[in-house]
Order: sequence, then structure tokens, then C-alpha cells
Amino acid sequence: MDMAIEQISSRVIKKLRQNGCEVVMATKTPRRVMINIEQPTTEMMYRAMEIRQQQHGTRSTIYTLPIDGCMVHWKHPYAS
Repeated sequence: MDMAIEQISSRVIKKLRQNGCEVVMATKTPRRVMINIEQPTTEMMYRAMEIRQQQHGTRSTIYTLPIDGCMVHWKHPYAS
């Protein structure tokens, strides 16, 4: 199963790069692969779930989108 997850995540990362997204980091968790990107596509921004959070008085917004079993996420400055 590990090999299948790695193959799927490699395909997702390749697809993201082909669409102009800059992949910053990919982290394997027990359930899935988390892929941190910059410069999401317009379609990704419309489909993503917005998560607003506040920690130690600092507010931030993160967007997350499941793609083929991987969780792709990015921070607020890259969304409109």
C-alpha cells in the first residue's frame, strides 16, 4: 500500500507542476500525503475549502483541496 500512495502522490505532484503550481513540500502521513503548494490555479481556488484560524492572536487563512487521495493546501496570500 505504501508504494501505491507514493505513486499516486508522484502523479498528483507532476500534474500540479504541469498546471503551473509550485510544490513547496510533500509530507506523508499515516492516512495520506499532504502537499503544500504556492500559486494554485484559478479552478483550485474556487474548489478549495477555506480554513480560518487564530493562534496566539495571529489570524491566518489556509485553503485545502483533496486531489486523488492527497490533500493539497496553500496559505492566504496566494488566493484572491
